[in-house]
Amino acid sequence: MKTPLQEVIETIKEYRDMDTCDTETCNTILMHIASMIEKERRVILHAFLDGYLHSPDEGFIDYARNYYDETFNTKEK
Repeated sequence: MKTPLQEVIETIKEYRDMDTCDTETCNTILMHIASMIEKERRVILHAFLDGYLHSPDEGFIDYARNYYDETFNTKEK
């Protein structure tokens, strides 16, 4: 599964490979969107953890991070 930003990145990469594309513009857009991935991660984790803010459990926070990384396949290999 991919996050919405990851899906946008893939779409722009596909467009960039077309003959009618402005490659420089696509690359600029891709760099900006890629820089937003960490922000998207924080927003998703915050939403996931929102119900647990009154009694933060470090184990659950690690679980949430792992869930995000595994679900959205963002962990570096």
